[in-house]
Amino acid sequence: MKAHIPPAPSNAQILLHSHLGRKPAEIADWLDVATGTVYNTRQRYLDERLPGALYEKPRPGQPVKLDLRQEAAITVLACSDAPPGHALDRATAHRPRCQS
Repeated sequence: MKAHIPPAPSNAQILLHSHLGRKPAEIADWLDVATGTVYNTRQRYLDERLPGALYEKPRPGQPVKLDLRQEAAITVLACSDAPPGHALDRATAHRPRCQS
């Protein structure tokens, strides 16, 4: 399970400006965020208090496409020398640096 994502600076600023009585549209313009972000942050504060408003919950993200064995095979291939007779070309000239 992923750890909590660190707070975005704007989330704390949204709460501060809300506490000072500023309107959501003003806060959004001032912080250059969407008005929906202001409303969502304020709602999370009401529902989950400060930690919920400051820290986003982990997101599921994309499913894993390769397993560890496949990743290892690709790494070995990428770090190996080119076969005899095959010169470096545009595709292979910028290979990642591999550690021995």
